Amino acid sequence: LSDLESTINKLNRASRARFRETFDLVDEKFRTVFPRLFRGGEARLVLTDEANILESGVEIFVRPPGKKLDTVTLLSGGEKALVAVSLIFALFLI
Repeated sequence: LSDLESTINKLNRASRARFRETFDLVDEKFRTVFPRLFRGGEARLVLTDEANILESGVEIFVRPPGKKLDTVTLLSGGEKALVAVSLIFALFLI
C-alpha cells in the first residue's frame, strides 16, 4: 500500500510539472498567434485554481482589436471560431 501511495505521489508530481510546463508554452504561443489572426488584440489563458493544477479549469480571456471584452462568451460566432483556431494553432506549434 505504501508503494502504491508513493507511486501515485510521484505520478502526481510529474503530472503537475508537465502540465504546468505545457500550459505555459501553450499560453505563450496563444498570446502570439491570436494577434496575428485578429490583426491585433490580446489573448491569454488562465488556470481557475492555481493551487490545484490537476483539478483546475482553464479560462480563455481575449480582447479583439477595438473591443473591451474579456471572456469568449461575449464574442460573435465568427470571433469564437477564430479564437478556437488560434488556440488549436498554438497547440500545434508546441
